[in-house]
Amino acid sequence: MFERVALLREYISLLSKKEVKRWLILMAIAFAFYFPLGGSGTWYSPLGATFNIAGTIGWLLASGFPFVIGASLILCSDQTRNSIVEYTRTHEKMKFSYLFVSFTVMTLVVMAAVSFAGLLIAVSVSGNIAILGVLPQLVGITLFLSLLLTPIYALIAIELDSMSKSIVIGFFLSIALVATTGPPRFPINYPEVSFFGPAHLLSALLFIAIGAYGNYNVDYYVGTTFQPTHLITPILVWSVLAIICYFGAKRVFINNLSRWTKEREGWLSSGQSKTELDESTLPANLPTIRRELYRRQKYAVAISIAIIILISLGGFSYVQVKQGEWTQVVYESPSEGESVAIGDWLYGSFTGVEPSNSITLGVTCEGRILDWSGGSGYVYLTFEHRAMTLSELQELNETEFSDMFGHSEGVNHGVIGTFNGGLCGPIHEIEYVWALRFNDVNGRTSGSVDIWFQVIIRAFST
Repeated sequence: MFERVALLREYISLLSKKEVKRWLILMAIAFAFYFPLGGSGTWYSPLGATFNIAGTIGWLLASGFPFVIGASLILCSDQTRNSIVEYTRTHEKMKFSYLFVSFTVMTLVVMAAVSFAGLLIAVSVSGNIAILGVLPQLVGITLFLSLLLTPIYALIAIELDSMSKSIVIGFFLSIALVATTGPPRFPINYPEVSFFGPAHLLSALLFIAIGAYGNYNVDYYVGTTFQPTHLITPILVWSVLAIICYFGAKRVFINNLSRWTKEREGWLSSGQSKTELDESTLPANLPTIRRELYRRQKYAVAISIAIIILISLGGFSYVQVKQGEWTQVVYESPSEGESVAIGDWLYGSFTGVEPSNSITLGVTCEGRILDWSGGSGYVYLTFEHRAMTLSELQELNETEFSDMFGHSEGVNHGVIGTFNGGLCGPIHEIEYVWALRFNDVNGRTSGSVDIWFQVIIRAFST
């Protein structure tokens, strides 16, 4: 046991101290940057403060910042490479498992420190020391998710073997995942997709671990309704992916080590500095090895871009399909359109739909201006809906009607083109009425405009 600890410390010493310091400084800056984003909720209750801190940690996990920067700076630095090569000259064997564990341990220590510091800040802001009661759950879940993410970003850094390239690819991969699953604290309304986002998985696991599930409003603290079974598939997928990436990183590391050794032996034997390397002193096959690296980098970048596109398109397509399942046209103009006088109301009624727990439905109007004979300037579109029956609507006088429907937001439109009334909700399985009007906004519009439009029930994407 003590021998393994000593060996682990020995491998930690191989990691560039300079880059580790830079990483820690950047982590502190990132925490300060993400803190306002994650801490946008209430601080007055222990649960609210806890999920504010979880939101900050969620931003770190979702952006991949600790892993992208840590792996790129430390594993791709010349100092780390040279230390590893020098170690192989004086020791019988270089064990990747110990090197990987060394980097992982450093990452977990940093993430644990971030979690603890966050809770201390939450205690100081809220003045409620009871928040520290969730420390084991928050730290434990944060470390678990960090353990799953570290091999993925480590593979990117080792595969590309370039600090700048791995940072760019790592961040774009994280951005694609955030775009697909929703930003921290605002997941998309499809838990079968949203919990592939590390930030949302953190919030959901924490919500269950502290006993809040079933006792508090899950929408408020996690951002979407879910069942515990929704978390199983994301955890399994991330776990399998982490294992695959670990073994992939191990295979690539062995290849890198061979090249690093040849590079170092070449410039050591010639007494040159690494920055003033004379290619003529290097082993004859080194240029070929480097060309293989560049070719590997191209393949890796191409595959990464394909994965990023696949994640983005796959998530977008899934959301579109799910939204399509809830889309319902409740009113449609005749195919030839209909005419409405500027300033007059068009209205109708519909029965709402009761969505599933994770879905929020709204109502919108979409259409196009077919003809505006003699029209000029712009009109202001007003569209609104209310929970009431059509008979109740028809009993309103002009002032009551205007007060109820005349103050919604609209969009300026020219004499031709499409228009829409935004998506307003939520709606449920009760009676609603809708009302639409084109308003003159520049004193030059009058008469009638020919339009074709639909009133549509649609699911919110987030």
